[in-house]
Amino acid sequence: MSFFNFRDKEWDVIGKRKYFLIFSAILVTLSIGSLAFHGMNLGLDFKGGTICEVRFSNPVTSDDVRAALKDITFKGDDGDIHMSNALIQQSQTDSRVMIIRSKYLEEGQIQDMYKKLEAGLGHFERLGTSGVGPTIGTQVSTNAAIALLIVLGLQLIYITIRFSNNLLYGLAVDMALVHDIIVMVGLYSLLGLEADSPFLAALLTVVGYSVMDTIVIFDRVRENRLLLKTMTFEKLINKSILQTMTRSIYTLLTVVICLIALLAFGGATLKNFAIALLIGVTLGAYSSIFIACPVVVMCEQWRSDKDTLKREQRLAKLSESKKKVRSKKQDKEKIPVSAITTPLEQNNGQ
Repeated sequence: MSFFNFRDKEWDVIGKRKYFLIFSAILVTLSIGSLAFHGMNLGLDFKGGTICEVRFSNPVTSDDVRAALKDITFKGDDGDIHMSNALIQQSQTDSRVMIIRSKYLEEGQIQDMYKKLEAGLGHFERLGTSGVGPTIGTQVSTNAAIALLIVLGLQLIYITIRFSNNLLYGLAVDMALVHDIIVMVGLYSLLGLEADSPFLAALLTVVGYSVMDTIVIFDRVRENRLLLKTMTFEKLINKSILQTMTRSIYTLLTVVICLIALLAFGGATLKNFAIALLIGVTLGAYSSIFIACPVVVMCEQWRSDKDTLKREQRLAKLSESKKKVRSKKQDKEKIPVSAITTPLEQNNGQ
């Protein structure tokens, strides 16, 4: 027996859709507000910059490194680069390892920084240096936006074709995906997490996961439309949700357990990636049930009301035409026979 058995429940999920839609509207508003006022903490992959990782021979703190760099200023393409503004992070696994993040530095500038560090804090081992130029960072941002638009467009085409060329299903899925993307990016902005290439990979993964969960529900809707022909569309959608909710919860829990393990044991490098996936898959499971399905119901009602209105207008026009024809017949019947004269009678009168 399934622990989460919703198949026999009588919950009216679709009937309470306005509460879920209001909640989602609040989330989207908060996300857009956070992006407008706080912006995104873009990583080097998007805005360009340099990361230097070093291991000191003697124990040091991030404040020590910051003090050694505070008087260093380099010339950059968009102004002076003050190393006092660089982000200094201490490794969680080795207290002597420091990660220095700054604006993009040329090779000569990096070497000058290393000399200053060695003079102030003693000998250290250079573990690695990586850099992305501002031009490449802008290109990465543009390509990321294009990739998301292409994915949304292809998803729209695929869902529309899959469900008997019904564009409403594709639009509902894309609306749920846009909701997931906005809220996921907004929460990242609100939490101040760094958005880098792994974040983009997590974003695209979430888009695929959300669509998969939605398709399962829509497939059950298509099956139930053949089996439960007398049931209204709203009740049919609600029943399909309850029939597939157990599967959705078990799938979500399986993914969440793996992501929690990744978050706990994956180290600092995979931390942001795991957080992004945790937020995204939870949003994907939520939006499949509480966004995509209500949107389909509202679209179907709108189309049904539109068809009903057109049918009523056609019937009204037909009724009006019949009234005109009937009125003309009645007018002819009211004309007396004596009023009707033939041309011969008119000549005789003359």
